[in-house]
Amino acid sequence: MRIGVLVCVAATVAAIAWAQPPEQTGGGRAGRGGQGRGGCGGRGPNFPQQTRPLASPDVLARGKVVFGVNCASCHGADLRGGDEGGPSLLRSLAALSDQHEEVIGPIVRGARQDKGMPAFNFSDDDVAAVGEYIHSVLAKVGVQARPPGAVDPSTLNVLVGNASAGQSFFQAKCASCHSVTEDLKDIASRYSDPRMLQNFDELIATNLKGPHFLTQQAARWMAERGQGRIVFVTSISAYAASVNRAEYCISKAGLSMSVALYAERLAKAGLQVFEIRPGVIRTDMIARVEQVYEARIAGGLLPQARMGEGADVAKAVRAIADGLLDYSTGQVINVDGGFHLRSL
Repeated sequence: MRIGVLVCVAATVAAIAWAQPPEQTGGGRAGRGGQGRGGCGGRGPNFPQQTRPLASPDVLARGKVVFGVNCASCHGADLRGGDEGGPSLLRSLAALSDQHEEVIGPIVRGARQDKGMPAFNFSDDDVAAVGEYIHSVLAKVGVQARPPGAVDPSTLNVLVGNASAGQSFFQAKCASCHSVTEDLKDIASRYSDPRMLQNFDELIATNLKGPHFLTQQAARWMAERGQGRIVFVTSISAYAASVNRAEYCISKAGLSMSVALYAERLAKAGLQVFEIRPGVIRTDMIARVEQVYEARIAGGLLPQARMGEGADVAKAVRAIADGLLDYSTGQVINVDGGFHLRSL
């Protein structure tokens, strides 16, 4: 029997929330975490684009051609966003809410030119065909904004986030239209150094907000199967204050609290939740100050006088994945060379 393992890397991406009854934990809005957008595992879709009948094959074929010629470069052939930086239509509220091109039609004809969306001189039949084609893709994709043929959630075994890869993808595919600061983008201009607020928001979005919602659905899949192990890889910065890295410490502390919350919440569903707190680990993140840490370790910073390696963290994850700690949900595992010890 396979037991799903969800690895949540705080410095990369992840955290866990399960927004299914009786009440939500965290910031999920009604309609998004549980019953909204259709859910999965027996919960049917509820957006118009996912419930109404498909058009005829001829109309869909026409729409696919028109979309491919005029729209795919911006929105992608699979609607996930194209090379010219247009947004994904798989999560577009306009696309999901449209029923008979009453929303898509005006946009195609120029209603959003102020936001960079060009106007197209389409005939009514072409507008209808494009709308029907978009609907047909959304109907197959479902609610998770994944293209047809994506991984079956029932096969989810391990999920590992990567903030660096995510940032690179965002800058290449999304930044021309979107900002991770969302509606807070303009607030930064009120500060003497707008980068201060922007950096704070970006780091919290990457280390806490993004992880919280990114793995929400994965937890639901595991809970529906009644088994799974979730591992948060946080940091000693969850409790050790570094005054020059306030936002980093705050994000780690928040994610550490998520472990306790979701360990309690998910235990009845058959899921175990763990926190691994690495200390000074030799990674690219500390490459520029590695010699500083080496000197501090030599001076007695750690009881075990060596820098940690990625393999040290991996061994702890492996122990959890192998089921060796299944009666220890909520446990914090310090992989820090003894940094957490208090001594006189």
